Amino acid sequence: MSASGAQTEVFRRPDGKPEVAGERGVSAAHYQDLTLAVAGTGPIGCDLEPVSDRPPCVWRALLGDERIALVPVVERRAKENPVVSATRVWAAGECLKRQERWLMPR
Repeated sequence: MSASGAQTEVFRRPDGKPEVAGERGVSAAHYQDLTLAVAGTGPIGCDLEPVSDRPPCVWRALLGDERIALVPVVERRAKENPVVSATRVWAAGECLKRQERWLMPR
């Protein structure tokens, strides 16, 4: 991997989280033939999610009451479709989950 600024070997923990030697954090996400990888100091996470039109009840089930409340805020601020905003909130939540796994003991 070269996203860390140098050629670095990537190892996988038993939970699947990628890691490299040293103080850098790494994260990778895949969707079909796309891969997104990021590296940086400290906890880091990334996610790829296609924008899919889902009924409001499905979004609420996926996001929960607190995160579903963020969707109209993101929609207004980004001036975008609510489905795109809901997907953005979903992906941000997934990034946070990946960071939490980074913080868990190895």
